[in-house]
Amino acid sequence: MEQLSFRSEPDEQADDGPARFARVAVERGVDVEGLTYREGDTPLEPGDRVEVPLGRGNTPTGGVVIETGGPELLAGFDPERAKRVLRRTGRVLSGPMIELARWISRYYATPMGMVVASMVPVAVKQGVGVRTKSVLRRVEGATEPDRLPPAAGRAWAAIRAMDASCFPVEPADLVARCGLSNAGPLNRLVREGLLERAEVEHVRVFGDGTDALIEADQSVPTLTETQRAVVEGIDDATQRAPFGVHLIRGVTGSGKTEVYIRLIERTLARGRGAIVLVPEIALTPQTAGRFVARLGGEGGVEVMHSGLSASARHKAWARLASGASRVAVGARSAVFAPVENPGLIIVDEEHDTSYKQDQLPRYNARDVAIKRAQIENAHAVLGSATPSLESWHNAAGERPRYRLWELPHRVAGRLPRVRIVSPMQNEPGPGGDGSNGDRRGEAGRGEARSLFGGTIGIGPVLARALEETLDAGGQAILLLNRRGFASYVACPSPSCGWSLGCRACDARMVVHRAGARPGQHAPGGWLRCHHCLAEAKIPEKCPVCGVRLRLVGLGIQRVERELAERFGLVAGT
Repeated sequence: MEQLSFRSEPDEQADDGPARFARVAVERGVDVEGLTYREGDTPLEPGDRVEVPLGRGNTPTGGVVIETGGPELLAGFDPERAKRVLRRTGRVLSGPMIELARWISRYYATPMGMVVASMVPVAVKQGVGVRTKSVLRRVEGATEPDRLPPAAGRAWAAIRAMDASCFPVEPADLVARCGLSNAGPLNRLVREGLLERAEVEHVRVFGDGTDALIEADQSVPTLTETQRAVVEGIDDATQRAPFGVHLIRGVTGSGKTEVYIRLIERTLARGRGAIVLVPEIALTPQTAGRFVARLGGEGGVEVMHSGLSASARHKAWARLASGASRVAVGARSAVFAPVENPGLIIVDEEHDTSYKQDQLPRYNARDVAIKRAQIENAHAVLGSATPSLESWHNAAGERPRYRLWELPHRVAGRLPRVRIVSPMQNEPGPGGDGSNGDRRGEAGRGEARSLFGGTIGIGPVLARALEETLDAGGQAILLLNRRGFASYVACPSPSCGWSLGCRACDARMVVHRAGARPGQHAPGGWLRCHHCLAEAKIPEKCPVCGVRLRLVGLGIQRVERELAERFGLVAGT
């Protein structure tokens, strides 16, 4: 697919006049406030991306103009010694985004150049996917000739009836719209001065990543009274004050996402854009698909995540910068999305640590989102079931700075019933305590006495629940935070109690089934220390009393084996 880029066309030569200078944040982190250069033949404005000579070797280096002016920018430096900007490649940052970059640089003590470098994707700076194509434009106010050939006359009549927003247009598209069989009549209109040709840049994308989105239900659910109160309250606040921060504390399943969507819909209706930040792990195809399904027709939604190709990332950036799309949904870096005139910035799961950038420039996207909302005269909405300590203090402290909203109830009603059972517990039998019911528990205990035999991992209660779920065509998730097959090897004799520890660090060695180190250990399995990574064979008998050893504890390998043997499933991550 193809999309017009926001990258500008070549600028005209500037008129001769007083020397002009530009302060450039060089993307090398060599200076906190940027370096000053003399403008070249092309006039520059703050936000332009340029290439400048750097160092003794005058190495061409990228940067962003953050300020322009006269010799006063030199602060007494000899103007004749100022180097010239090599070239301008396009506008990449708006005025508010430059102000945000200055704040990040001061607040997080980071050179300005490193900040602006992180705000613009590499794909945009490198022009990935940018191609030039020929388009046609209608010449407004052109003098019509007295006579035109019949085909050209019919084409011109159709072109005059088109809205100005239809131009520029590719020749092939205009041929189809005018019902022509070839471009001959359009060429005649160009010669008559009624149409003109132009070369524009666009971003060409092969596989934009939207195929991965899961089509979501477009039906609009009915809001609960609590949801409606939150939506109306925040919406009213956005109209009363230009800036504000709201914290929505809502339990899991309380419908926070639906509240976000309703607020975005109202923001788009007022002609403003929106940004939605979600943790990378939560940016699933289902989540992104829900925003696209509900908001894609109103303002266009661009989903920005690490799985996009470079050209797709460039296309999304270009569409947002040009105003073709007005909603950005993404992870941490989406806080810098070039949404035009944003009115709402949402940070879902605001407590999540993935919002913190651990490389220079180090920043917390939640705090950057709040600052951007303040600069852009927008409102920031933070959502979480377990708010961070600082957000909770700002919302519920003695001097609250945020507005607190509560969603205490699940939309679907009560939470699912939770049962805590032992792996060997049976369903209650005639006696009511499980003792006279199914005897598979005791069988399991007997089987567990062999090293790699038995079905101790999945007890009768869990097995029955899995069977019912699978028979109904459902799916199940089993969670177990234990690597290997068993936790350790021990002697079952009460008078002994020996267990095998690591000879290097004294930690217990974990049992793994054969396969990970084929040929290195005895058949059946081997031992590994997860602290120092030492490995050993499994002894056949207890070295103290000679009793056959026994495996203790569950590991994910044992559960995987039982799923395969008992239910014909192969699973596990």
